Amino acid sequence: MRKGIWGFALVAIMLLMASCSSKSEYANAIPKDAAMVMSFDFKTMAEKSGINGKGGEKVVAKLTDALKSGLEGEAYKTAEKIIKSPSESGLSFTDKVYMFITPHSNAFALLAKVDDEGKVEDLLEALKEEQICTELKSESGCTWTQMGTALCAFNKGTFLLMGSNKGDALSLKGSSLSLMRQDAENSYVKTTDFGKLASSKGEIVTVMNMSFIPNDIMQMRMGMPAYLKLEDIKYLVSATFEKGKIVVKMETLIENKDLIAMYEKLSAVSALIKGAYLEYFPANMLVWAGGNIDGKGIYDLLCENPTIKQALDNPMLPIDIEGIFSSIHGDVAVGYSSLSNNDLLIYADVTNKDFLQSFEDLRPLLAMTGGQMQLNSTGKDQYEFRMYRQSIWFGVKDNLLYISNNERLADEAGRRYGVSLQNTPWAGEVVKNRFFMAFNAAQLVKDVQENPRLTRMLGSDAAVFNAILGSCDYVDVMAPDWRSGRINIVMKDKEVNVLQLIVHGLENL
Repeated sequence: MRKGIWGFALVAIMLLMASCSSKSEYANAIPKDAAMVMSFDFKTMAEKSGINGKGGEKVVAKLTDALKSGLEGEAYKTAEKIIKSPSESGLSFTDKVYMFITPHSNAFALLAKVDDEGKVEDLLEALKEEQICTELKSESGCTWTQMGTALCAFNKGTFLLMGSNKGDALSLKGSSLSLMRQDAENSYVKTTDFGKLASSKGEIVTVMNMSFIPNDIMQMRMGMPAYLKLEDIKYLVSATFEKGKIVVKMETLIENKDLIAMYEKLSAVSALIKGAYLEYFPANMLVWAGGNIDGKGIYDLLCENPTIKQALDNPMLPIDIEGIFSSIHGDVAVGYSSLSNNDLLIYADVTNKDFLQSFEDLRPLLAMTGGQMQLNSTGKDQYEFRMYRQSIWFGVKDNLLYISNNERLADEAGRRYGVSLQNTPWAGEVVKNRFFMAFNAAQLVKDVQENPRLTRMLGSDAAVFNAILGSCDYVDVMAPDWRSGRINIVMKDKEVNVLQLIVHGLENL
């Protein structure tokens, strides 16, 4: 295990410190039907991180020292040589490095360019001495070896490390060697998706379609439209490391006209958030999410699916589901306070309160539970639903539906806070989107530090937890429409590139 961990550490250093580049046809090894392809621009990441400068010397030295306890003999000498001069690995990490996943996640692989076939062989021979991989064998113009449950193959231009969900490395030999010999015409590089991947800005870029979903999960497709083909649901996702934040952008690449029509119909039952509920939550909420919906429109869309319609129209259901949906029209907001108290508060704009009568109609049925479930009136249009020892409070005040698991929050429903979410740095973005979610990372770290029970649960992982989240301020997720979305991972230090912050964090581990 320790050898494996420090093997990954060695690869990490190689990725960030390598410094040579040239053209290659190695990307031809990506299968044409790949469900997900990721490209990594380690050259730019190295420049932004400062790993090659004085700022990265301590990290490299620390990882080098750690290798002494993980590798021995020739393997350690080889690793030490590669750290001093990454080109000694024989691999080029300033050319794009790719990762791909085949349909249904049957196989996954890491693909890199080979600059020096002999040096790659020397590296694997050293790893063989440490029993990290098996005897190297030559076949069909390639050299291959088994590395645990993965198969590693290389030739004069391509390095491919491939694994499968079955964990059988040898079963991958045929497909791996075939991909190594694949020409451009039969490869992913001739698809329009690869063109998008290559031209998009970002240190990490992904083109994916939903066919990567494993077969066992595919069984859940029952009742979905016949025209819906998972490979047609495609997205382009890019991640850029900037000063003070990581920006992740998402764009749909859907071309199927039926799918576009479906998404347009879904979009029609939503609108831009008005944002009035921001004042109804304190500024230190752990998680907040908001949207603006037409409940009746959503109900009608759900009923277009025969399976769902049958469930919603079930005469045995004592609650007027359609009435509840139809009453909701406007902003909906959900807030979760902290891990310490687990308080949840939900607000929604409603056009009427008639649906509450269906809860009154529940009373005779609940009376048959012998007190295990109860519905208690706590005021005008206000209720407590109790099941065993758990309670939910809900009601309607001035066309405001509220639901909470905290009685005090329910009693104070509609309260405007002096220091609210309206005072957060992301508040101005809410009204520009149809969906918005924010996660307060700084508050999470504070919750854990102030809660002994949570600290005990983390145990020795507490240091890693603080190293990862300690420098993070908040994360927000937004979508102005169905075609695009964005995630911002924002740091407390807004003046330093995130990759530099990561390097500094590694110094303290």
